[in-house]
Amino acid sequence: MKRRKLRLAAVWVGACLLAFFFRKRFVFENRSRSSNEDLDVLSSTIAKSELTTEPTYENIDVHVFIVAPEERLAGMMATVNSVQKNTKSSVQFHLLTDTEESAKHAALWLQKKELSDVAGDIIVFNSSWIEGKFNVPSKDHRSKEFSHPLVFSKYFLPDFLPADYEGRVVYLDDDIIVQGDIRELAETAIDDNHVGSISPDCNEITNLYKIPRYDYGTYLNYKNPRIQQMKIPSRTCKINAGVMVVDVGKWRRLDITGQLVYWTELNTREEVYLHGASQTVIMMVLHNRFTPFDPLWHIRLLGSHVMNRYPDDLLYSRAKLLHWNGIEKPWKFLKRRLSNVWSKYAVADPLDITFSAGRDQTKV
Repeated sequence: MKRRKLRLAAVWVGACLLAFFFRKRFVFENRSRSSNEDLDVLSSTIAKSELTTEPTYENIDVHVFIVAPEERLAGMMATVNSVQKNTKSSVQFHLLTDTEESAKHAALWLQKKELSDVAGDIIVFNSSWIEGKFNVPSKDHRSKEFSHPLVFSKYFLPDFLPADYEGRVVYLDDDIIVQGDIRELAETAIDDNHVGSISPDCNEITNLYKIPRYDYGTYLNYKNPRIQQMKIPSRTCKINAGVMVVDVGKWRRLDITGQLVYWTELNTREEVYLHGASQTVIMMVLHNRFTPFDPLWHIRLLGSHVMNRYPDDLLYSRAKLLHWNGIEKPWKFLKRRLSNVWSKYAVADPLDITFSAGRDQTKV
């Protein structure tokens, strides 16, 4: 045990030294939403090195945001790897996490040879933006998970970008593998009066394979007069914000962030929604403001028994994006259907804390 602790300590020190040289391409930053001040560098040893300005936004084809706390970094890194390996386009990754230690861990992970082509920045989310402004329904069986401030970081995506950036970004959950070219998703058609593109849970694929549908009526409190005033039919099929294409310019002009925070904070004073957290509020605010994208770009519920309803040819050949939403995450269940797909892109944890390739962590 002592030897293992010493080894981990040595690797950690090595991470700080190696990350210094890696900063040439991967910027390690902590941003403040309240101003346009210069970005604070989290550590003098994990620094920008030769890259002394913000990440370049010129000649970048796709911007991708992924969010994960430290215990889910294995998922984030597999998602990053799958995006990078399946595109010839220039991708800038924006990786959001919860603590400085988690960010340093991620920086070390990005030293692995499998991720040597990755460029972008690591951002520690400022939880004060949302702390005290949310109340997750206690009856929700995932209330502990939803109570993490990082869950709400997707509200603020434009705030992690330069003020004059008005292009698109792609948001991905950390339990995703991308099998298609991410540029195709980023360039999906978005109606002029919509702020982005999301996949409704009800589409030709889910209907064909009898995938369970969930309606707004399950999530919103239709006894609340404010919800009644929105006039959203309770049988409206919900959307899944685990995959989004966002038009940053439109999002800013309509102050979508402000609206999301408003409804989230209101739920601390009156019961606006019955289940969920950021997902439910995004459903409310983006209702009738999104354009559906090709459902092959969001094959969902793979973290549950529902996975077995999908045929192999869809999952292995036709699907462009696989989403393990549900309780059975692929980095914990390595001997399940599709484990070989996730493992293809998995990158072993350099500190051997959250994921070790080839080891089933079902009982960990």
